[in-house]
Amino acid sequence: MKPYKKWLLTVGIAAGSVALEACLIPLRGYSLNVSGIAAMIVFAVYTYCCLAFVRNIKPGIIVISIMTGLLAVHLPVRIIYWEGTLISFPDMIMHFVGVAFGFAFRVSGKRGRLWLLAPLFALTAVGYIYGFHLFVNKLNYDTWTGKVEQVTLTRPMVFDTPGGETKILEEFKGNYLVLDFWNTSCGVCYTAFPDVQKLYDKYKDHHGIDIFAVHCRAAKDNETCDTGDKILSGRGYSFPSLSMDMKDPILLEAGVDGYPTVLIFTPNNKLVFRGNIDDAGRYIDKNMI
Repeated sequence: MKPYKKWLLTVGIAAGSVALEACLIPLRGYSLNVSGIAAMIVFAVYTYCCLAFVRNIKPGIIVISIMTGLLAVHLPVRIIYWEGTLISFPDMIMHFVGVAFGFAFRVSGKRGRLWLLAPLFALTAVGYIYGFHLFVNKLNYDTWTGKVEQVTLTRPMVFDTPGGETKILEEFKGNYLVLDFWNTSCGVCYTAFPDVQKLYDKYKDHHGIDIFAVHCRAAKDNETCDTGDKILSGRGYSFPSLSMDMKDPILLEAGVDGYPTVLIFTPNNKLVFRGNIDDAGRYIDKNMI
């Protein structure tokens, strides 16, 4: 094959990598777990097929071409928007893991594919799902599992009721207290409300636990103590609501620097959990038995 044809073929392989990546992008909007696993499978298959059917180019060059296509898509965005794209970093890694598996499947024998690579491929998929969950917890809540060492806040946590009354954390002493912190501009918060409702319905008659949504109101938007409660009741939710100023410094002390964030306090007002509503539900189920 003439050199220019080899060059065109390597460019075509890289372009194919870019095209596949473009097809996978919509999956990230659905689930980063799904997109990560799909990327690993797709690029394993693509790499294997390129190595199997392109005989006039060295395998190393083929692999480099595929990775070059991936880097052309990912690298500029991550350099410019590093913090904003950090949550999808494990998803990107799975693309390159898929390329590595495709190469390994191609160069290994049938026995190696069956007894070593296939189980390792499956374990990698399972490990990614579990590891990504831990990664997101650490990124969003500064804790791998949601659990935190029992922490006593250095200042009172003060809430406003929809009626304008004031409550403090100490008033809930004696029960586990689950607080779902949210704000009106947080789309993810709204998608989590059905799970908050399920947890509330499960434990609303249990005397050892109180569950509230805490609306973190924005003064610049003229939000008041009853803004959050009106939104929740208007959407048909029955769990009780409290309110706080979004700029209250106690939120950062408690680790609420993003939304939604769920905090759990013990009956003696110790902070023991910071995470999402699903993990909070599992924590409460375990401790309410």
